[in-house]
Amino acid sequence: MIYSDGVHVVSDVSIEDLHEQMQKIGIKRCWYHSSSKHKHYDIPKRKRETFFIDNPEVQKVTPQRIVEICKHVEVMNTPLDLTPEEVDKIIDRVMKEDPWTFE
Repeated sequence: MIYSDGVHVVSDVSIEDLHEQMQKIGIKRCWYHSSSKHKHYDIPKRKRETFFIDNPEVQKVTPQRIVEICKHVEVMNTPLDLTPEEVDKIIDRVMKEDPWTFE
């Protein structure tokens, strides 16, 4: 599923899913923030007013929920060959991040 707060767009499945969905919607890859703490797309300003009307499949959520989804995807896409201790460290790191920061 794709989620947006009206400015940022994320997927709860994977980054690959996010790229595929954005391509279908017509949001260019240049709007993807790969170096951000929370990987996401920005909705271009010219598309923001009609984004939810034009894309009814996108679930509208709060900015706080966007951050929660990003953290979930990061944890869920952690390689399975990690030890339980390594997974715990990743979860601790993700949960301690500032939940309001989009770089």
